[in-house]
Amino acid sequence: MHEGETIVVERLRIAWKDSLSVFALGGMPKPIKAIISHIISQGYDQVFVPSSSLYTLLISVPIDNKVNYFYTLRVWYDEQIQTIKFRFVQKKADEKMDSVDTRLTKWEETCQASEGIVILEEFLNSNNVFRDAIIQFRK
Repeated sequence: MHEGETIVVERLRIAWKDSLSVFALGGMPKPIKAIISHIISQGYDQVFVPSSSLYTLLISVPIDNKVNYFYTLRVWYDEQIQTIKFRFVQKKADEKMDSVDTRLTKWEETCQASEGIVILEEFLNSNNVFRDAIIQFRK
């Protein structure tokens, strides 16, 4: 999905299923696949925009019913130390999505793979932008 594209729920759901398929290919981290499966099972696949960069899952909040990467949660798995890293970034209008400028980081957490879904849910419930998107969708 491209930035500025109008959100259609069915296209979001297809994009999440496509993301799961990409991460299900050989060599992709199982903890990330588990997080994507959780997002789909909870109905968040109708709220958030998925994308990826190498082995990183990117979860973004649409703005004004359009694809926007201003608020993005990055999720990746470090196989060497077997941890999941979460980083919420708020990019500037002129920043590229793949920019990893730590000054844009608003929240960060590292956890064991088994805790990934719990940390994701804690973030979704505590971050105003993500929580409000879920509440707005469920109205």
